Amino acid sequence: QKFQLLNTYVFLENKMSLLETALSLTKCDDMLGELVIDQYLAMQSAERRLTHPSQSQSIFCQAFRTLHGRDHRLFRSAQLQQSIHVTFRRSPVVDAGGVFRETMSSIIESVFSDQLTLLIPTPNQTSGTGLGQDLFVPNPDATTPLEIRMFEFLGIMLGIAIRNTFPMPFRFPDSIYRRILREESNDDVVMSSDVVEELRHDLRQVDRVAYDLLEAVRKCESEGVTNQDEFEEMFGSQLLWTTNSVSGAAVALRKNVMTPVRFEERKEYCDAVYSYRHKELRPSLRAMRRGLSTVVPMAGLQLFTASEFEVLVCGALEIDWKYLRRH
Repeated sequence: QKFQLLNTYVFLENKMSLLETALSLTKCDDMLGELVIDQYLAMQSAERRLTHPSQSQSIFCQAFRTLHGRDHRLFRSAQLQQSIHVTFRRSPVVDAGGVFRETMSSIIESVFSDQLTLLIPTPNQTSGTGLGQDLFVPNPDATTPLEIRMFEFLGIMLGIAIRNTFPMPFRFPDSIYRRILREESNDDVVMSSDVVEELRHDLRQVDRVAYDLLEAVRKCESEGVTNQDEFEEMFGSQLLWTTNSVSGAAVALRKNVMTPVRFEERKEYCDAVYSYRHKELRPSLRAMRRGLSTVVPMAGLQLFTASEFEVLVCGALEIDWKYLRRH
């Protein structure tokens, strides 16, 4: 983490040199084997709305069931399309390179969709407000051993994208990339001013409604609220010691949830919400980090910023300015 504090001061070419060395030292040339995809089965699964990981036959789940049990060392090939043979059941298509790339993209597209509940749309997408309305976050309710292994496999796919310099359509907010890079402890979040600013940024990016409420509570004094009566007049008696999970589920922040938040407790309440929303994603993010670390040494990524990590995985956003001017 001390190295990560310096990540904005290191030239990108030096970071890439460190990463390339780490990848070279840990590569594996053994064959990964065959991956069989049944697109018809995936289509049937989507039509029947079999979205739970234990039932879904999405392309992501088919790939997971075939590949996750194999030695993760085999995913360290820089030429994975030569190490794996992709075939489509009930289809005459034979992999000649393009099929491999299409399959890798389809694996990710199927998990960033309504075909599977492993990931869920951001609350901003659900409410139609704020930033990141096209983004997804891990489902905090996906905590079974099977779902945790699927998050590990999603981390492996992050590593495959990096090792093969093959951009994939991951659609996470930048806070997810940042937290995957960071090794987090089990300790409670220490609410320093820097941490609070980071958590405010993260919440605003995924849940503008919750962010606006907390901002109103935090800054109520600037609106002339200076005592309990004025606080109740502004928020009524409905501001209780509860919050919503990123999934929308109601969550208790105290044992006696029916007790209204008092004026002098406003900062404590905001900190409790920020802390909960931060901690609820820890199991899934740790699993993704574990999966990623089996494919790409984390030491080779420690100097990358979240935005640089996102470019490694998804590719750089290219904008056709001439097209924009014409339209």
